[in-house]
Amino acid sequence: MNLDIHALIDAVSGQPLLLVLFLAVASLLEAGLGLGAVVPGETVVVLGSAVLSSAGWGWVLTGIVLVAVGASLGDHLGFFIGYKAGPPLRNTSLVKSMGRDNWDKAMGFVERQGILPLVIGRQLPGVRTLVSASCGAARISYPRFLAASVIGSTIWSVVWAGGGALFGNLVITYLSPVLPWLIAGWLLILAGVFTYRRIRSRRRSAGHPGSTVVRHVSPAEAEAEERRRASGLDDA
Repeated sequence: MNLDIHALIDAVSGQPLLLVLFLAVASLLEAGLGLGAVVPGETVVVLGSAVLSSAGWGWVLTGIVLVAVGASLGDHLGFFIGYKAGPPLRNTSLVKSMGRDNWDKAMGFVERQGILPLVIGRQLPGVRTLVSASCGAARISYPRFLAASVIGSTIWSVVWAGGGALFGNLVITYLSPVLPWLIAGWLLILAGVFTYRRIRSRRRSAGHPGSTVVRHVSPAEAEAEERRRASGLDDA
């Protein structure tokens, strides 16, 4: 691939405001139940912050703040989706594509008391994008969710955006001759993983037509379902 990485970086770093806004929107979409399962937000934030560091540390700090805000807003989007859908969200095609086992792990963090388990769960790949939705589905208190979201998003942004700004340029400098190939390979791997999950999910559905899947229902999901039913009766 004949691609001048340094020329591309110079061109992008000349538009720091647009880059910061792009990273904020990317972190929102990544956290909002979906994009993080296809394109890991860490990859986007690290590369973007590495480029942003060329514009000065004032822009890096701005980027860290806005990435954290975007991530927390994405958490709220996931929470709203989970709150409206309730525990049945686990059986949707979206959650199936992201892994029901990851949903169950996320719900395990929700069932624990306090804020710390939610903060920890929000840092884990695969589970992170489902924690907020599982919080909504379990109808946990909003103050607990808000605190966990703000703290978790801030930690995530400082680690990946700050780390990208500090060390990303070293990676780009040493790997620039092969970086386009690495990015292309990474995208092919992501596409392959996504396709494999889709095919496996369809095969499972086709192999068990009309079958009933029995699973353990967590206390948080059972309580949330009871609240939803009671709310429906009250509305009626």
